[in-house]
Amino acid sequence: MSKPELRQIIRSAVAALSPEEIALMDQQIISTVLTSQNFMPNSSIACYMPLKGEVSCKALIQTLSSQGHTICLPAVVGRESALIFRQYKPGEKLERGMVGALEPARSAREVIPDIIILPMMGFTRSKYRLGYSTGFYDRTLEAFQHNKPVRTIGLAYSLQEMEKFPAEPHDIPLDIIITEKEIIT
Repeated sequence: MSKPELRQIIRSAVAALSPEEIALMDQQIISTVLTSQNFMPNSSIACYMPLKGEVSCKALIQTLSSQGHTICLPAVVGRESALIFRQYKPGEKLERGMVGALEPARSAREVIPDIIILPMMGFTRSKYRLGYSTGFYDRTLEAFQHNKPVRTIGLAYSLQEMEKFPAEPHDIPLDIIITEKEIIT
């Protein structure tokens, strides 16, 4: 099956979930992140503002920020560019970015994260991530491989797991994937 076909199947499966099911699974995933990950004190942690169908990490952002971590969110600076990350504190105003996602203001300080927590359309047991076909995270993770080691944690619902998908040379496995049912390391 092609990546576009897989994306459509997963999109439909997630759309069939009730708001109550999504809220419960989001809570389970965030609870697992907070209890299973030992974040070094004062880490810089990249999170994201969820789009429809993505695990919401808003509660995670609140908690990590209150623990003294520097939170940053991705910003799109060009259609063919890697993402940059800008500092964000809960409650600060966000702006719609180039692709419609909420981002910190352009005046926010740029941050190089120690950890990137990222969404995904789908994943495999070998920790490969199926993205949204824009390539932003692929380019970003590739850039980090050459510049600074960064730990990657993918958040997804268990129903987004696939046996396999057509891997491409730019696909980079994540370090950890966390679903409402398990931690894949």
